[in-house]
Amino acid sequence: MNIRDNFSLETKRLLGSRVAFHCCYPGCSIITIGPNTTEDKKVVILGEAAHIHAAAPGGPRYLPSMTSEERKSFENGIWLCRQHAKLIDANYGNYSAATLQQWKKVTEAEAYRQLKELGKIKVPDPTTIICLNPSLMFEGIWKAANKNSWTFIVKDFIYGDINSLRDYGIKTDEPFNNYIIVESQGDGRLLSQHFEWQRNDDGLEICVDVYPSVIRRDPNFIGTDFATGLDGDIIIENGDFKKVSGKELAKQLIERNLSIALGSWRAHPTAGSLFTIYYNEHKNNRTLLNRLIKIEITRLITIPVNPSDPTDQPELSFINRIHEVIVMEELDNIVPVYISLEWGDKSIWSDTVHVHLHVNDPEEEVNFQDFPDFIKEMFDEEPLEQMKRLTAKFNQEEMQEKVNPTAIMKIFTISLPAIMEKAEDALNAEVYPLFDSHIIYRSINNDSFNYYTSYDLELGLMKYSIQQIGVTIKLNGFKKAGSKAFDVTSDVFIYFNDYNYAIGASKAEPWLIKMYHQLPTSDEIIRLANQLINSVIRKINQKIIDTERSARRI
Repeated sequence: MNIRDNFSLETKRLLGSRVAFHCCYPGCSIITIGPNTTEDKKVVILGEAAHIHAAAPGGPRYLPSMTSEERKSFENGIWLCRQHAKLIDANYGNYSAATLQQWKKVTEAEAYRQLKELGKIKVPDPTTIICLNPSLMFEGIWKAANKNSWTFIVKDFIYGDINSLRDYGIKTDEPFNNYIIVESQGDGRLLSQHFEWQRNDDGLEICVDVYPSVIRRDPNFIGTDFATGLDGDIIIENGDFKKVSGKELAKQLIERNLSIALGSWRAHPTAGSLFTIYYNEHKNNRTLLNRLIKIEITRLITIPVNPSDPTDQPELSFINRIHEVIVMEELDNIVPVYISLEWGDKSIWSDTVHVHLHVNDPEEEVNFQDFPDFIKEMFDEEPLEQMKRLTAKFNQEEMQEKVNPTAIMKIFTISLPAIMEKAEDALNAEVYPLFDSHIIYRSINNDSFNYYTSYDLELGLMKYSIQQIGVTIKLNGFKKAGSKAFDVTSDVFIYFNDYNYAIGASKAEPWLIKMYHQLPTSDEIIRLANQLINSVIRKINQKIIDTERSARRI
């Protein structure tokens, strides 16, 4: 028998009061509290405090990592009328936790605006990205969700403008002009013939009718294929081609689809993704880049390559919903991307995939067919600059393995030495000879020592919480002829989060993210070693530039 983590009466009262007892479902203006007409001094409440993440296992959006207190907290609740409380649970696949959180914030903001004494105060509206095609994307808010009719208010255009919206129309033979993707939902839908927009007091308003969501496949039954490495070549194991199936194949298909540039595959010109273009345009704005890549993966999950063919299926329809995307630094034209998602079988998974950036071949003939001008213009651009940088969260089993001493010890004794071992040859040959001396030492929570053993780490684990461990390379006395001597220090750290760890020179821009039950693969160790080597070289080059500039000023 499952024990439900129900809300307290105080939490229910707070959830209702914060929205003036209005239902939070977009377009539902019903007031859920009023007088009891048969008894004075009593009220009738027709609303419910609904759980965003279910109160017990097996319920809608259940998240096993939450504690009992978190499940019955105000943050995990939303106030709804009884009809819509039943609707969001009965149609679990249609409403994500992020969408319900946004509806709650929008309704709270509206209640705040309507308070008489605060009527003139502007309350910012929580927004989500709405994508109608690659050239028409904007920040918007839900206004109404009436069965299969969705209404949004346009706030700020990301791609396109008012003219793009005015020219937009449903075209059944145009693969880039008949769908909608909602970021907070992690869901996309094909559009029916109904699309309209108008300008009103709230701003630009669009209303679309959507078809039901595509059926998700079970990733455990998607077949078998040859396994490929980070370089894209087929892996040979024990004298034969290595094969993958199930979720390992699913991961490989995610990497393959993101690595194929839209329009570059002659056999299927509408297959592939805009990953390379988004990365090239927005790599200096990682927050927006992460959101756009989430939109793009959602398109591959929910929109068929050929929407006009009723038998066609989306390339990644074995995924139910994307929870989180973190795009990391490119190295050798490969970009690591941490993805947390829910598979089509409802299980949850997190790992880092590796996406190859597409480089235009001047002799490559891309068959654009009837692509919009937006797509053509993107592929007419100059080839991407080749920059060699010197350089889940929600898994039902993984989430139960929070940061723990055993995992930290394994990473300390296996992964960290492996990274340094792979980097050592290049450092000995190319870096250390440039300096009078060098020293390498490990650190715990930024406390550095000339040596550090697993026994010392065990003592540290018993005494205090460990947030990070690392290796520091200190280079002393640069001795290149003609340059003033200087020192260089470079680091690689492993940062321990609640349910995953990140490896890199800084926490803000990690090189790799893994769950605690996962150690880096051999390919990933090589990439991390290269990131470390390149980071050292980059710092040396910058020091030379800075030193020469300083000398010229003198």
